Amino acid sequence: MTLRSSLLVFGMGSGCAWAAFFLILFTVPPETAGSLGEGFFFGSLLVALAGTRTTLGVLGRTRVSTLLPMLHIGPAFRQGALLAVAATGLLLLQRFRFLRWWNVLLFVGVLVVVDVLLTRGKEAPT
Repeated sequence: MTLRSSLLVFGMGSGCAWAAFFLILFTVPPETAGSLGEGFFFGSLLVALAGTRTTLGVLGRTRVSTLLPMLHIGPAFRQGALLAVAATGLLLLQRFRFLRWWNVLLFVGVLVVVDVLLTRGKEAPT
């Protein structure tokens, strides 16, 4: 799969996820949605944020770096997914009224540890 086709798939997937997110946002009443409606809301937001951040991350990395463009997809996806998990997780904490400053620090700390564990042992290409 080439970089162009990968970005096209990520872009189209992100567009569909954003369409689903806004469809849920504007058509599903939160009072009657229940857990399934909330699950679709947060799930579509997670996928939309991850896909958008991945696409923008790959485009930004290819503009700055001189490495092969395909080498940027993995790190951009990892960062996009972690940032989407962070944003969605913090919104979930707020939804359940658990969002406090120490919970934010703990949540970000766990994500930093996960990122370090995912990148441990991988050398950056030169």
